[in-house]
This record gives sequence, C-alpha cells and structure tokens, in this order.
Amino acid sequence: MKKIMSMFLVTVMCLSLSVPAFAADVTEDVAPVESLALGGSDAEITPATVDLSQGFNILTGQKWYKSFKMNKLIGDSHNAFKVVTSNISGGGTYTIVIKGTNGFNYASDPLTYGATKTIPYAAEDVTYTVYLVNIGANPVRGNVAITSYYM
Repeated sequence: MKKIMSMFLVTVMCLSLSVPAFAADVTEDVAPVESLALGGSDAEITPATVDLSQGFNILTGQKWYKSFKMNKLIGDSHNAFKVVTSNISGGGTYTIVIKGTNGFNYASDPLTYGATKTIPYAAEDVTYTVYLVNIGANPVRGNVAITSYYM
C-alpha cells in the first residue's frame, strides 16, 4: 500500500510541475477600428487594469478605441494611466480623445507624430475610453500603448 501511495504522489507531483500557467492578455478585448461617432457605449470594457500594446491602422473618418476601468480585483486599484502613440506613419493627422463616464474629457491638438498623455488621479469605478481619431485625408498607422498603474 505504501508503494502504491508513493507512486501516486510522485505521479501527481510530476504532473503538477509540468502544467503551464498563462497570464490573462487584455489585448484580446480591443475593439476594432470603427466609424467616427464617439459614443463608446458599445465598447467592450476590460473589468480591471489595462496593459495594452498593439499596432493600429486608421483610415480617414474612422477611429480606434479601448475602454477600461481602473479597478483592480486584488490589491489597490490603479489611479493613473498613460497613453503612448509611436511609429506614426501614413501621412495622416489624428487626435487622442479620452472620455470618462464621470464627465472627464480630454482632446489633444491635431497630431502627425507620436505623443504621450498621462492621466493622474483617475477615478475608481469610472469607465475610461481612449480614442485615436483620424481627422485627416490620409491613413494613420502606428503603435499604441496604454498602461495603468498606482501612483
């Protein structure tokens, strides 16, 4: 009986060491490029903090967007986030627009290059939506990174 139990425990321990663990990836919830209306009510909302980095290609009159909350399921909720655009090409002009369900609104000046916008003191339980809106006649391509953190 001891021999069988020992073999069973060794097998279980070996199997438990070989099972890979994967972290959740919020980039799967990113909404596709859509037409220009900035309603955002149909945007899929990430339930916790955000750590996103991806490329975008926005045609004239379209937008890219991502919605998220600052709540964190375990630990302190994040209270700041940063939006970084880089490697901009295509000859287009775009703006960064950030809207919060608490009435927070931000719109950048027209941009043709990479930019960084930090939002400190972001509120918990507020849904923030970051839009990249093509306002020019040419497409805008580049990379966007959105990262939330605790200040």
